[in-house]
Amino acid sequence: MKLYPYAEGDLLTERNTYFYTPYEGRKFIEAWKESRDSIVETIGEEVCPPLAEELISLEDMSKKAADGDLIEASVWLDSLYVPMATKGVEIWKDIAVYVDVLVKRFEITKRIHKAYVKGFRAHDKDACRDLSLYIRAAEVFEVAYDLSKALPYLNVLLKCLDTLCAYSSNLNESESGRLGRLIGLERKHITELAESRGVSI
Repeated sequence: MKLYPYAEGDLLTERNTYFYTPYEGRKFIEAWKESRDSIVETIGEEVCPPLAEELISLEDMSKKAADGDLIEASVWLDSLYVPMATKGVEIWKDIAVYVDVLVKRFEITKRIHKAYVKGFRAHDKDACRDLSLYIRAAEVFEVAYDLSKALPYLNVLLKCLDTLCAYSSNLNESESGRLGRLIGLERKHITELAESRGVSI
């Protein structure tokens, strides 16, 4: 049995649960690194995330969720990512609660759906295979962790990247480059976290 089997298979059908993951120590970390390295070897240069222009304000997002209006995932994700990426800690306290909703949705379903309705629930539970949405979600999780250093964001980033790595051959060139960038940042964050605890990985 592989020590890191979490980034393989049709994970949008047979979703990872991560329950009862056995403690394997350094061997597990090495297996995770090898798994990620095998993906990086197949993709080209890193690509920086685009900054979308079609955004929705946090107030309008809340109103739509309360009223049950349709919220396109692409707009929701861009409206979280762009302010964090451009304003940083200045915006974090105001936007964190909305990022937490996304984290909760992903942790429950392990999916990013095309659109959401009242209470940020999936409009169509089967519309969950647009990998560009997972790329943007991972970018949201990464910048949220970078701004806050709160472990739930790093945890959900790892899980989202597992899904993306499982489908890496289905990504276009730009998406692959963005995935490569995210894997590099994931490695950086985990290495820095380990070093802060006196552990070298």
